[in-house]
Amino acid sequence: MIVLWPRPKKNENADTLRTLVQRAGQCAMQIKAQCQGFKIDLKGVKKSLNVKVGIGVGKISILHLGGLFNRLEYVPTGLALAQAFQAENHADAKRDDEQVIMSPQAFDLVSDVFEAKFKNDRFACIQRCKEEIRKTSIKHIMSSILEGMDLDYVRERVLLYEPAAVRP
Repeated sequence: MIVLWPRPKKNENADTLRTLVQRAGQCAMQIKAQCQGFKIDLKGVKKSLNVKVGIGVGKISILHLGGLFNRLEYVPTGLALAQAFQAENHADAKRDDEQVIMSPQAFDLVSDVFEAKFKNDRFACIQRCKEEIRKTSIKHIMSSILEGMDLDYVRERVLLYEPAAVRP
């Protein structure tokens, strides 16, 4: 799963890059707390969910490919993703204190807010947030983005990205 916190447009009430990284860190810790060890039963085979999260910061690009057969794919690329994937590779799903990892670039922005222990190459294993910021409702954010748009058109365009393998 890839989650992005885009910078707002210049004329909007903007969170700083530091705040966006802090939001990503808090979200990652909440995902870990709520999902780690979640048990599922697949036809009599019991499995536990292990969570590993990598956080990076920087610019990304999203390439939109396709168009044939009413199907589109997207390919995200960029420095933030490279950092996040490197950080995730430093995570250890079996060690509770090594599951949420920030790249050195991301941690430099929030080092005063998170307690961390460090791995090789300055990757930070996030342990605790010392000063949480208020959570923001996605409903509020999405309603302002979608205001005035043709929702049927948006839904139709979004469904073009749905993988054929999961379609009924």
